[in-house]
Amino acid sequence: MDEVYEAKKLKGSWNGEEVFKLIEYFKKDNPNSCVQWDWGSGEEGCAFIANNQLIAYVHTKFPICFSKKEFHIYKEILSYRLWFVSIDDFYKNEWFVDLDKLRQEVPDINWLASKDAVDPESFSIAGFRFATH
Repeated sequence: MDEVYEAKKLKGSWNGEEVFKLIEYFKKDNPNSCVQWDWGSGEEGCAFIANNQLIAYVHTKFPICFSKKEFHIYKEILSYRLWFVSIDDFYKNEWFVDLDKLRQEVPDINWLASKDAVDPESFSIAGFRFATH
């Protein structure tokens, strides 16, 4: 998951509350959409859903956004503060991460899931969302 280390370069410019700006634009453009997120419970990510499909996942404590191409219209808003990673399938187990390296280099991302729940050697972005909130 080298994208996380690329996004780290933008950490100084990212304020997780900027996700509210992204939510505002998204909801305005997609009135029948929804955002799944519970800021008060300490969730670290925000899922953007349109037409009953997950189209983007934005980490609130770290400047990374995994999204389908249709979400990239929002790149202009936060592109200099948020690292966009284009993906086609949120549920495909095509990602892996070295948890020791992640903990050392990116302490803002807390991997909370056990290996039985989400295997760090083969996981999806949906799994990443579960593992890090």
